[in-house]
Amino acid sequence: MAKPAFAADVDLRTEVDFRTLLAALTLWMSVLLFAIRLNSISKPAVASSLLSGGINGVGSLFFYGNLPRVDASLGKVTNISDLIFVTLLMRLGGIEFPC
Repeated sequence: MAKPAFAADVDLRTEVDFRTLLAALTLWMSVLLFAIRLNSISKPAVASSLLSGGINGVGSLFFYGNLPRVDASLGKVTNISDLIFVTLLMRLGGIEFPC
């Protein structure tokens, strides 16, 4: 989705906004269709989800903003390696992941 938009010279902010909107709509449609009874959520959980989504959005802005400077595959490897290192360090530190 990013390569055609980047090739068509679409604005970075528009691309990130569209992807975020598409992800949010997909999530809410699946919740409404399949898990409406599980839709009780606390305010701290909503706040942490919004914070997490905001951080993800900023990361997307950085990623797409640097595509002209770095190859997309190298950027993805860097992005994934961060997740792997954090997971490994948490495991080595004895932090358990919630199920």
